[in-house]
Amino acid sequence: MKIFSCSTLISRVHEISSIENAEQFDKLLEKAREVTAKARAQVKDWSDDEEVNEIKKRYMIPVCWQAKEFTDGWRHAESAVPNMLFGFDNDDPNVDPEKLYKEAIKGREKALGIAYMEDSFRGKTRIVGIRPKGMSISEAQAGLGFQLGISYDPAPSSPASGFFLTGDTIYRDDELLFSEEAAGTATTPCATDDCSSSPRTSISGAPATTSDTDMSGVESFFCYEGIPIRNLVEEWERQHKGAPKQGDRNKYVYRIMQGFRSLPGFKEELLTIFIPRYGLKEAEFQATLKSALNSKPAMGIWKEMSSVLATFNAAPDGWWRVDPDLIENLEKKVMRNLPLGLKDTLEGTPKEEKMAVLLATLSIAGVYADQVRFRYWSSRSERQMTAFLVGIVAEAGGGKSAIRDQVQPWVEPLTQEAKKAREAIDAFKEARLTRGADEKLVKPKLPRRFCRGAGSNAGIYDCLKDAQGRCIFIQESEIDAVVANGSGAYYDWSTMLRHAFTWEEDGRNYVSDSSISYDGPVTLNMLSLGTPGAYRRLFGGENLENGLCQRFLLAFLPMGIRLYPADFAEYTPEQIANINKAIERLSSASGLLDMPKTNAAIKKWCIGKGLLALQYDDLVLNSFRIRAAINGARAAAVCHLLSSDHPETEKETKETVDMAILVAEYSLQNSLRLLGKMYDEKKKKEVTPEAPSSLSVWQKIFTQIPSVFTKQDILKIRPDMKIDSINRALERKVKAGTLEKVSDGLWHQIPTRPVI
Repeated sequence: MKIFSCSTLISRVHEISSIENAEQFDKLLEKAREVTAKARAQVKDWSDDEEVNEIKKRYMIPVCWQAKEFTDGWRHAESAVPNMLFGFDNDDPNVDPEKLYKEAIKGREKALGIAYMEDSFRGKTRIVGIRPKGMSISEAQAGLGFQLGISYDPAPSSPASGFFLTGDTIYRDDELLFSEEAAGTATTPCATDDCSSSPRTSISGAPATTSDTDMSGVESFFCYEGIPIRNLVEEWERQHKGAPKQGDRNKYVYRIMQGFRSLPGFKEELLTIFIPRYGLKEAEFQATLKSALNSKPAMGIWKEMSSVLATFNAAPDGWWRVDPDLIENLEKKVMRNLPLGLKDTLEGTPKEEKMAVLLATLSIAGVYADQVRFRYWSSRSERQMTAFLVGIVAEAGGGKSAIRDQVQPWVEPLTQEAKKAREAIDAFKEARLTRGADEKLVKPKLPRRFCRGAGSNAGIYDCLKDAQGRCIFIQESEIDAVVANGSGAYYDWSTMLRHAFTWEEDGRNYVSDSSISYDGPVTLNMLSLGTPGAYRRLFGGENLENGLCQRFLLAFLPMGIRLYPADFAEYTPEQIANINKAIERLSSASGLLDMPKTNAAIKKWCIGKGLLALQYDDLVLNSFRIRAAINGARAAAVCHLLSSDHPETEKETKETVDMAILVAEYSLQNSLRLLGKMYDEKKKKEVTPEAPSSLSVWQKIFTQIPSVFTKQDILKIRPDMKIDSINRALERKVKAGTLEKVSDGLWHQIPTRPVI
């Protein structure tokens, strides 16, 4: 590594030395510690004033440089030959370097590429790292800051920048610090030079330079939807016919900044790293950046940026609705720590089918736990039950029946019970035909809690009647059979299933004495199987509007060509025994559960999705999130009952809480996947794009802009309107209570459009 003397604070390079090994570095640091101690004794405030600089010069404090040499003897970026080192400074007084190392770095030093770490002169954090090949200093700083979750000073991004060493070492890796890799020449020195375009080295995150230095996790930071940000910049330029002309540069840079800002979760600091200067001086670039950051982009992804993403087959629409990474991470956690019965059911299940089997099992487990209620959302709100309407979605021949077969050990007690009841009824009917004139027969009243979905609605009400207040289980292998029952029965099905979601009171009274009458709760859970088209038909028309589609928990099996069917392992006797124990535990449970941890987590999740729906005026997301949250809480209740011998007194485990969020997110994403487009189109038809001519100017404007809007939304409709006029109108409406200011530059219409 190269160490320059402190005399290089001036532009001319007077002295340079190369530290080749740890012994030389130890001697240097020993001197640095002495110098630092003397300097600190003389100066209390370590600001960069003239007095401090004089002390640094006088005591020859060593400086670690991000350059191998300066070819013309002057310290500036143009003549610097960069090495592979980069410096990272955090000046936040709330970040303690020792604590940061222990909590965020220790054990990850090599993966993060950290070669040296110390307390700086001001008691802040200083790190010297090895930057991955093809990555600029700015990119390496941004990547490390992202990994550590702390801010950093982006100024020393030039190889002409140096770092004073105090000798107050926290961590050091001599093997990495004095490696050939560290001393090598970098080909990407800086991403902030005044040049016509930024470096075009293609990166996909942070590629490793050695097996130890892989900068793990930074890839997503430098990519969007797996596309390197630099590639997106290049495509933007291509679609806009190259770099701008001199008079258009500021406007061009501003537009591309706004385009990237409209991407989900885009880090603002990346604008500095990846947006080219196009010949702008740094002061002009920073002024344009500040202007772009102070303005609010339009809701959703800009049309121009959507066009860029479309080139890479990315799907920008509805990005705010779902988080696939959340499901993957939660699934790993939940599947590792499943409770009694659930663990045994899923042990022999292939990875791609696990969520489908889990949801199918919940639909049956909820039947056995029908005597339990739990407090949902808050202690004073409604009581919830373990009701589940589950749909397994797959193409024809996609393995739906394998899911049904996998959960048969859970269904077996119900089918055996129904078989006995049916045999008793059949015997009664037979005896009634052959009885004597004076012989009296009593119809047996045996519980029957299992029936097929393709039967008549009267048969289901008969089953509810025989269940004597307990929950019944309906299994329908082809949801098409429900749709094919005819329009009258079809709508009866819709009403019945909507009542079943909350086990509400319902019934059917018939004129004929021989007809089946029922008046009571529709306590039924359902497991159904079908193709995507069959479920869309089921949920189409009125059932899209009345909310039946929102009540279903949908699981998708892998689509497309599969070389062979999923391979489920046979149940062992021990697993069957554990499933029976789980059934017994659920059947014997009763009373009211408190689940404060689950409620807190599911409330946070639901409100978070609601804020996204509000921000992006997304009625579809808003509609589906509510019942997805309920389904998640119900899954957690089953998990809690199976996880504890005393669920009424013991608190939920972390896995139970994770189960709630997993099922809620999974339910939401699959509902939107199957029905989001249908629901979107329906909602768009309900919103009239043109404002009625009888409305005033402002009434027309508020009818046509989103419920959450910026001034730019108003200017799109009325570009001739002055900002002062807009400000006065917004102030009046905020005072009147028809608007609320969400944040700087962002307003929300209360309660709905149009605001009069």
